[in-house]
Amino acid sequence: GYSTETALQINQQVKSFSFSFAGTLFSRNIHNCIIWLPGKNNLWTPQNILQVWSRGGETNTEISLKNKKLKTSVNVITNYVLSTRTQTALQNDASANRQMFYVPMYSGSAIFSLEYKSWMLRVAYVYTGYRYLTSDNYNYLIPYTLLDARVARTFVLKNILLNIFAEGNNLLNENYQSVTQYPMPLRNFKAGIIFQYQKQKNKL
Repeated sequence: GYSTETALQINQQVKSFSFSFAGTLFSRNIHNCIIWLPGKNNLWTPQNILQVWSRGGETNTEISLKNKKLKTSVNVITNYVLSTRTQTALQNDASANRQMFYVPMYSGSAIFSLEYKSWMLRVAYVYTGYRYLTSDNYNYLIPYTLLDARVARTFVLKNILLNIFAEGNNLLNENYQSVTQYPMPLRNFKAGIIFQYQKQKNKL
């Protein structure tokens, strides 16, 4: 295959305020592209879909404000991917120039985070667009949005670092599937403790 990519990055900081932007345009031509797809009896098998042209753009924008005790930031990511078959084994094939299986044309996320001393709050909003299940784009999975939140506090005790967290996932109780016939969890919650130990090196 052949691929090309170009990117633009901007970073700006004024005292406690910072702004960053990264944008990427890409184009990839893949020959004899092999992908795994569910076949008979839902068994995943490899298939040669011949030639695929994938192109699109991605952006990553972050704005943050930071002082001695408080840091807040907003991160927005967008994706546009047009991935189509440019060569098929049959003439007048309905799959020609159609979007590829399970590749959303539009997707993105927005993440808000707040850090105060040893506390951390993070809220993430994720959007995933249409994903097609058939080569003619007739059947598809509907778009879905997810809202997740996480709060955590970190304790530092000599060589021990404790991170106590609680999080809620899919707070909007979205009924969605990442892969057809495999429903994902509805609203759910989780809490835990992350324990880290670091041994200090002896001075030579």
